[in-house]
Amino acid sequence: YQYSISFRLTFCDLRSKGEHAGEKLIILEPYKIPNRGPYPFSQPRQNTVRFTPTQIEGIKAGMQPGLTLIVGPPGTGKTDVAVQIISNIYHNYPDQRTLIV
Repeated sequence: YQYSISFRLTFCDLRSKGEHAGEKLIILEPYKIPNRGPYPFSQPRQNTVRFTPTQIEGIKAGMQPGLTLIVGPPGTGKTDVAVQIISNIYHNYPDQRTLIV
């Protein structure tokens, strides 16, 4: 069996609200993909590309602040990794603009 579970982790600093001054709260809740409509083209697409462990490390590195350089010979999936990083940034931060250079 294969299970796919996504979580969104939120860090809240309650000092700004005056409650429990100095205490930090971590809220962990499952991330639910919003329903975008009744039509098949409205539903979010599932990733059909299978990534290798090295590619997954590249995707994780690309999601961190700073620069990430992905190198490799032709046909190793550099473009797939770049597309996945861009997709992750776009879907995790929908209210922000993404600059691709």
